[in-house]
Amino acid sequence: MITDAKKVFKHCLTIGIVFNLMLLIFFKYFNFFIDSFDETAKFLGFTITPFYLNIVLPIGISFYVFKAIAYLIDVSRKEIEPTKKIVDFALYLSFFPQLIAGPIQRANYIFPQLSSSLTPSKTQLNDAFFLISIGLFQKTMIGDACGKMVDPIFFDLSKYSSFEITSAVLLFTFQIYADFAGYSNIARGLAKLFGMELTINFKQPYRSKNVKEFWSRWHISLSTWLRDYLYIPLGGNRKGKFIVYRNIIIVMLLGGLWHGAGWNFILWGLYHALLLMIYHSTKSVSLPKYLNNMVTFIAIVIGWGIFRLENFDQFRVFIEQISVMDLGDFYGRFIKMILTYGGVLFLIDWLQIKYKNDAIFTDFKNQPFAFGVTASLFVVSLFYILTKDSSPFIYFQF
Repeated sequence: MITDAKKVFKHCLTIGIVFNLMLLIFFKYFNFFIDSFDETAKFLGFTITPFYLNIVLPIGISFYVFKAIAYLIDVSRKEIEPTKKIVDFALYLSFFPQLIAGPIQRANYIFPQLSSSLTPSKTQLNDAFFLISIGLFQKTMIGDACGKMVDPIFFDLSKYSSFEITSAVLLFTFQIYADFAGYSNIARGLAKLFGMELTINFKQPYRSKNVKEFWSRWHISLSTWLRDYLYIPLGGNRKGKFIVYRNIIIVMLLGGLWHGAGWNFILWGLYHALLLMIYHSTKSVSLPKYLNNMVTFIAIVIGWGIFRLENFDQFRVFIEQISVMDLGDFYGRFIKMILTYGGVLFLIDWLQIKYKNDAIFTDFKNQPFAFGVTASLFVVSLFYILTKDSSPFIYFQF
């Protein structure tokens, strides 16, 4: 009887996971698969009439699906007790600050908070003001500013020099970090206004000494999800080098696909898989710390270039333009932007390292200067939003 119950539970678990994955595949990848099949048929000399659907992508479906699967697996592993309150489960899946762009929260982190009184403390309110202010500043004054230079260049790469394109890739490296880390700070701040705590999603990733460390610092909630629910169940590091490499490729390929239905995301995932395999093969080699940091950062920047290229035509033009050494007409402007925005980002990182990556000020009443700085960041960012064309958050599309 117990064996039968276990089989039923296992079947229900499988159905739940497959159902959630099918939702994600249908809404996010159906037309991509059809388009890829059509392109393959044309390459082989066949002509087909592709069948596309006018699919509206549900808000935050990638985050919703991964949270739902994590809940099912955690219950099956008996790491958490299944909740008996449908309202708590619905809130866990759809809590609005982290629904659209994360972080991907675990049930064992959220449910204990829901069982207590959700009344924000004074410290949480101060932290919320700081996190929302710094997040808005990162997104608008760094992310959007970089985007205004990056987007026109990638729109028509053929018009720009190799130096300008290289600068655009570097500025996009700053843009996506400021944009996504900014959103994560805002999400954490909004949650604190409701007396809720969300996990830290970034820990100064561009200071990493190797690519493995990068993934322990960048989009931490996604990388830990992939590690705990895919990499380790596949065997992790336990079954020989070939299995380790296979697992890395599978995990990073899924991580790339998770970001969107495009070959650039697949190539980006495979590129990071290659970097991780190189790391595993050479981690015994000892290099000076600053050299490790520099090499890792360059490798990450190249990856963001792959991530930003939207199709193979762009990739071809990118290679053609980048291979011709040319400074262009505005190299001085690009250098100033790189130094300015990069410097501000690393200053913010330094502050968050110094104050353990959380809100810096917890008592504005006794710290008027801190309150003035935070309020200024908030007002400047709000003024920008109200007077300029602010860009959507990059990760809203994922």
